[in-house]
Amino acid sequence: MKKKILIGVPIKDFLNPMSRLKDTLNLQERIQLQKALIKNITSSFKNENRDIFLISNDNDIETFTDELKVNFFKTSQKDLNSEVIEFSNLFSDYKAWTICHADLPYINKFIANMFCIEILENQIVISNSKDNGTPIIGGCVSFNNFKFGKNSFLQHKEIFIQNNIQYAQLFSKELSFEIDNPSDYGEFLNLKPRWSKKLMFSSPDRI
Repeated sequence: MKKKILIGVPIKDFLNPMSRLKDTLNLQERIQLQKALIKNITSSFKNENRDIFLISNDNDIETFTDELKVNFFKTSQKDLNSEVIEFSNLFSDYKAWTICHADLPYINKFIANMFCIEILENQIVISNSKDNGTPIIGGCVSFNNFKFGKNSFLQHKEIFIQNNIQYAQLFSKELSFEIDNPSDYGEFLNLKPRWSKKLMFSSPDRI
């Protein structure tokens, strides 16, 4: 019998995370923010019917999974699309799957549960970011043609159309807003989610 839902969160490493914020936050602050984002995403998706994996080639990420009490999928190379395609070999063991980026600050349990319902009912469910990236994608159909990066949402959509894959786009800030640059971080500071209250930095005068 297939397990219910597979959740994958790709993460490169903690050596220089969220590098576009380097003029706003120092390295330790960026590591703290990245870890807090990952912790919120995994806790939001945690459910007895879901298996959550951090996807990475990095040993520090593997150690972090023990702290989060989630699974680790060790990839054979360091390239986002190649790593997710490698991870997609697990999709056939589950009724549905999700790939969620690690810089979505507004995901919560309600939104995560809603998304998981949608992917059980639709071949593909996808959101797009302000730069037409793909912050989160999931579904119940076999798929491994991932094109993460700039304009990936448009590329994914074209692939769906070419292969007659039905898709649903979700229009939700929680599933589309990413902390990608100082402007995003400034907006995040103006509308901080509950989990972020524990962060020990965030002075707006540094934006």
